[in-house]
Amino acid sequence: MRSASRRPQPRSRRALNLVAWAGLVSSAACSRGEPPRPTEDHRAESRRAPSRAPSARRTPAAPREPDSDELAHLAQFVAATLRGETLPSPNVEDIRPGDQGTYVSLRATGHLVGDAWRDGPPATALPAALDAAFTAVEAPQRGTIDSAIIEFAHSFATVADEDGQLAHELHDAHRGVRGFSLSHGQTTHIVPPTHMLARSTSFSDELTRLRQQPSLAGLDDEAFARETQLRRFEAVQVRVGLAPDPTAAVMFRGNTVVDASAVTQANTQAWAERAAAWLLQHVDGEGRMTYTWHPGRGEADPDANNMIRQWMASVALGRWARRVQDPAVDAVVMRNLAFNLDRYYVTSPNGDLGRIEYRGRSKLGAIALAALAIRECPDPPRFALQQAALRRQIDSMWQPDGSFTLYAVPAGRRGGMNYYPGEALVYLGEVYHDTRDPELLAKFMTSFRYYKSWHLKSDNRSPPFVPWHTQAYYTVWSATQDPELAAFIFKMNDWLISSMQMWKNADYPDAAGQFFNPRRRQWGRENASSTGVYIEGIADAFAVAKAVGDTRREELYARSLSRALLHLYHLQIVDDIDTFYMPRADRAIGGVRTSMYRDFIRVDNVQHNLMGIMKILDRFDAADYHTEPPA
Repeated sequence: MRSASRRPQPRSRRALNLVAWAGLVSSAACSRGEPPRPTEDHRAESRRAPSRAPSARRTPAAPREPDSDELAHLAQFVAATLRGETLPSPNVEDIRPGDQGTYVSLRATGHLVGDAWRDGPPATALPAALDAAFTAVEAPQRGTIDSAIIEFAHSFATVADEDGQLAHELHDAHRGVRGFSLSHGQTTHIVPPTHMLARSTSFSDELTRLRQQPSLAGLDDEAFARETQLRRFEAVQVRVGLAPDPTAAVMFRGNTVVDASAVTQANTQAWAERAAAWLLQHVDGEGRMTYTWHPGRGEADPDANNMIRQWMASVALGRWARRVQDPAVDAVVMRNLAFNLDRYYVTSPNGDLGRIEYRGRSKLGAIALAALAIRECPDPPRFALQQAALRRQIDSMWQPDGSFTLYAVPAGRRGGMNYYPGEALVYLGEVYHDTRDPELLAKFMTSFRYYKSWHLKSDNRSPPFVPWHTQAYYTVWSATQDPELAAFIFKMNDWLISSMQMWKNADYPDAAGQFFNPRRRQWGRENASSTGVYIEGIADAFAVAKAVGDTRREELYARSLSRALLHLYHLQIVDDIDTFYMPRADRAIGGVRTSMYRDFIRVDNVQHNLMGIMKILDRFDAADYHTEPPA
């Protein structure tokens, strides 16, 4: 955890730019959770603002987490207090010297029913905050409380608008780890870390909301800049579960930190089973797959959709069905496929060509993935006519130089160069693998050389290109053993890992292993689906390295995949700890957050990673699950 390293500026300079910062430093939240509650405004209306900030140049002592005995006592204390009984206050020592405070939120089946903040060290602030939070709960709801979230705040530091410090200290990456306070006169508004997690809001969202509060709404920009003080803080987070017996667990960013030693075959298999269960339960009776699920609201987004991601999910379901050989799973897969074809499959006037069309667009990638989904389903002959028409459409979009037209509708539209041709080649590679058609192989290799040359131009090189082409070339390589294909697979994936995967450069433990380069934001932001599609390709590169005896790359790719697994362990929603704010936890379990601090579950977060993990489970030996180089 970082502390401020620069001397704060006078507020007249610092806060003037808060208005601009609110719209720039942090992207808008992708969903909204529960609305702001009228109690205590998160949480300290009418209390005196802290009188001083810790020295910005002092490195604070590491915060101390409660030990197992203290956690047990804490759980019993909370349970007894909520029953109206009296127990001695927990012997929780001060987290660290300096300004401190404690925030308590009480929840019933994920819903916030009462919360409060109190200043001071935990020994005195905790009982006061707990009592105040319980008092805020409406009487009929008091018997429904099933959990308490406690945040022991520490490491307060004034955030100054100096050399980008403000944007750095309250960057998105700190969401769920840091909170902030905004003081004006005798009033201080507190926004604790778990508050933003539960509401799926950003620092800028919360600052914008606070500017509408009565104590601040009358200030113009100049007065706001002159009269407010912004401070950030961090917090030791604890969840107390009250049923069936009181238990307490330390959280990090509303979750738990997973040790690298937990990356094993058994845990990876369990991950895959939960992910598959999430996909299966999110296919409704008609066959529609949920596209986006918002855990904090307990509902799907009715308007969001994307054809490529929907058809990739159908591919994933088909591969899982082949794996488990369960008639009940087969039925779900076929229902989903039938629904998608009924809603989005159209043909040319003479019926010869088939395509996938949505909102007036038909992308090469969606056409190819629909054809692949039919190939992967439990009963391909049922949709043989559709697959044949989709294949003819793909062939019609192939050009003699090896390139593809990217859109069937509207004609001439561009975009998706790093995605759609690779998706088409994945399908055609599968067809070749089964048919060994020499004419198809010749066309495939022409495309391979075209896109290899295109990708290696410096202006074109981009990570999303890599996994799709890796998977396509691996499938054909496994039939031909062509060394040119293997060499390019290695070249692409060596570059991808060195350019994108975070490990020792990760700011927080739950970020280690993800594929993201903060210095190359044109390649995309943190996203679980990106990590998922990259491991799909790297798992194929691992298989090639193992087959050809390239032990150096075999070890490199195994280590990279294991590190990605560690990150994915953090992103999957697993139990009553990380579902503490979710009203329909059963619909969230097994889902995969978009990032450590963005909790919405998009279908491709789940399916890409499931497809990559199925490959890992099939190809890894027990010794391949390791995150560090051999000693």
